[in-house]
Amino acid sequence: MTERKDTKIVLIHETWAESFLRDATTVAAFLFLWSVGHFTESPAMEWVGVVIGCGFLFARALALIDQKMKTRMTPDEARAWLDENFPNMKGDQP
Repeated sequence: MTERKDTKIVLIHETWAESFLRDATTVAAFLFLWSVGHFTESPAMEWVGVVIGCGFLFARALALIDQKMKTRMTPDEARAWLDENFPNMKGDQP
């Protein structure tokens, strides 16, 4: 089987706790921004919170896309990264 020159492998190394914490902080920030207006009974403040929250979500999405672009590797680079970060899990065994 021949490999195409543009073959890329994406490695994502994240625990469930890291993923949960990132998602929970995003939700908490959005709810906090919205609730300030809600509890002060100010529709304008609610909308400002929603707009800022959407900007926050947009910034998080851009950061995630940037992270995924940095983790794209050729198969040889991916093998080297795996060998470096997980030395006891060599793929030499059948």
